[in-house]
Amino acid sequence: MWSRESLKNDAKITLHNCFGNSILACLVISAVSNIGNFSYRFNNMDYDRISIGALFTIMISSSMMSVILILVKIFLTNPLTVGCSHFFLSSRIRPSRVEQVGFCFKSGRYGNVCKAIFMTNLFINLWSLLFIIPGVYKSYQYRMVPYLLAENPNMDYRRALELSTAMMDGEKLEAFVLDLSFIG
Repeated sequence: MWSRESLKNDAKITLHNCFGNSILACLVISAVSNIGNFSYRFNNMDYDRISIGALFTIMISSSMMSVILILVKIFLTNPLTVGCSHFFLSSRIRPSRVEQVGFCFKSGRYGNVCKAIFMTNLFINLWSLLFIIPGVYKSYQYRMVPYLLAENPNMDYRRALELSTAMMDGEKLEAFVLDLSFIG
């Protein structure tokens, strides 16, 4: 059993040893994750006078941009998330280098990691279609998948989901309270 206090104290000690690299790793993953977080602004348009062709062009370009952003998420953000998990896991032992964030891009790891994280996100999103609560429940249940893949990038996604479910059994509420403890 773990406690929030001991977990936060261990994290402070670990971060003290590699603070600069940790900030850089977080900035990398944050920058890549937020590529798609912008909004389209069509405030200056006169929608009564817009032609069907222009509207069709806007719809097609918006659809293409959405597809591109989904592909960036699947093939760039997801492997970097696992790489960030690998960075912080190895930081517990010794100070890590920022290059470890890209460890999934090495041969033999990339495809499996992309598939495993994609399937995890797909299952969470499908559960979210039922209602928000099952999606949140599944997101906590599958929370350890990036860390499992960081330790063993060749692990099958079914096995990673199974192990994460077993690891989070009885710990979901504690993890939720841990997340709440970072507010403020």
